[in-house]
Amino acid sequence: IVPTLIYYGLNILEPKYFLVAACGISCIISIASGNAWTAAGTIGIAIMGIGYGLGMKPEMVAGAVISGVYFGDKISPLSESTNLAPGIVGVDLFEHIKYMLYTTIPALVISLILFTILGLNYSSEMLDSANVTLTLQHDLKELFVISPWLLLVPCLIIVVMIFRIPAFPGLMIGSLLGVLCAIFIQGADAGMVINALYDGYSIQTSNETLAKLLNNGGITSVLFTVSLVMIAMCFGGILEFTKIFEVLMQQIVKIAKTTKSLIVSTVATCITGNIVGCDQYMSIIIPGRMYADEYRKRGIKPKVLSRTLEDAGTMTSPLIPWNTCGAFMTTTLGVSSFAYLPYTFLCLLSPIIAITYALTGFTIEYYEEGEKPKKIRRFRMGKRL
Repeated sequence: IVPTLIYYGLNILEPKYFLVAACGISCIISIASGNAWTAAGTIGIAIMGIGYGLGMKPEMVAGAVISGVYFGDKISPLSESTNLAPGIVGVDLFEHIKYMLYTTIPALVISLILFTILGLNYSSEMLDSANVTLTLQHDLKELFVISPWLLLVPCLIIVVMIFRIPAFPGLMIGSLLGVLCAIFIQGADAGMVINALYDGYSIQTSNETLAKLLNNGGITSVLFTVSLVMIAMCFGGILEFTKIFEVLMQQIVKIAKTTKSLIVSTVATCITGNIVGCDQYMSIIIPGRMYADEYRKRGIKPKVLSRTLEDAGTMTSPLIPWNTCGAFMTTTLGVSSFAYLPYTFLCLLSPIIAITYALTGFTIEYYEEGEKPKKIRRFRMGKRL
């Protein structure tokens, strides 16, 4: 299925506009699925393959994919983080999404402009991309059955994501369809398929680009990410119940006397949560609970806090190599966090724009006189664990 996506993608996408298209397609799939990991693990892999075929630098392509999938993860009403942030501080979901557009849309527009410039400059340096593309397509047709009918499988997976079928049956459907296609269309035997599911797919070919692209996957390739997620969850529980972060934040609140410094402190705390806590949800839950009362006391509307939690917590999580999000993106896309970091424009711009708005006061809203703050819901890390 992935070879088919790569084959037809090479016919459609041009190198100079590829990065913009990669970001845009990733946005759409992520909004529909409501999950950055799901989008990166499906369309992201295919986009990486097309990028290899076009001769693009993998770190650039990964940066475009991650920017796109985290745009969708941030604003999709189906996303867990999009529901979590307003739920903690007591904000209506769609009010939260609408308010986030003030920071997210400018970040996306600037990112698309930068990807356009990057693509135009980089494509002008590619001297033999057409021959590389033709060679890759030829080798794909030699090694696999390429058919437009196989495109129905990813379309069905997208439908599964849109209808919010739970993760386990959704993964089972996708895996089963892949196994059936491998056996009945590609002609693979059952033993080979089982081995590929466990240890990843392996193919012998003289085309180094194709070998690097296809020789991966399997359960063993994600064991590190799974172990990191488990460790992060345990560590997050320790931080939550020992109230280490709470003590630190109480000291920060005492120093942050103004609205500007409070919002900037929130951004810094969320980023620190991603670095120390190693988990995106910790960077939202703990700062959200700790700062909520202080925002109310100072008359700042809670949607300012919920937006800041996403601008700094959600968006910086894939930039940290040992964070669960960073580890997953590295494993899935095959590019290290440090390599793709300079090209994840949306993730880098979001906290910068949040700080800029805080310093200028732009879109920072306060309670009007006589307006009652909404009651804040309380979340505990233990419930998520």
